[in-house]
Amino acid sequence: MEIVEEHDSTRLVNSLTWSKKIRGERWSAEETALFFDAVRMFGSDFEMITQLFPGRNRKQIRLKWIKEEKKAPQIMTDMMMGRQPPSRASVTPSVPEEEIEEDTEIIRLESLNTFEEYAKWVGIDCTGPIPEDPMDKWREKERLEDLEMRKANEVGSKKGDDGDEDDEDEEVIEEEVDTSHWGQ
Repeated sequence: MEIVEEHDSTRLVNSLTWSKKIRGERWSAEETALFFDAVRMFGSDFEMITQLFPGRNRKQIRLKWIKEEKKAPQIMTDMMMGRQPPSRASVTPSVPEEEIEEDTEIIRLESLNTFEEYAKWVGIDCTGPIPEDPMDKWREKERLEDLEMRKANEVGSKKGDDGDEDDEDEEVIEEEVDTSHWGQ
């Protein structure tokens, strides 16, 4: 087997190159219903929706979104806002409702009362100690540095009050400003 490396400068492109592109598969009624469920759950997060469709990429999901938004913008808006559960009859008009099996395990987030219920539903293990926040160490370091700076400033200001130190570095320049014309 010969391995050929292609670069933009060596790749030959002509009109036949783009005509070889394979068209994506059509969306079945089940996939469309699943797409609407995903829109209701994830909104416009195409990456999350893509994970539900193993044979499709993000671009195909985005194109489906655009197509459905043009075809039925109110349905898409209602799905995103969570106002309307997907009506299987409007989503899949070619399949009779008797053939569509209703999902009994769909849980609305509003019905979950505690974090433990949500974690169990999502599949997060919440047993054991709460992990330490990595930002806590940084915040403590910043707090200590700020405290040291304040102490250093207090010590520095007390030395200046004694009158022992001479401020040779700071030079005060006083200029006379003619303010007689300001009130005019």
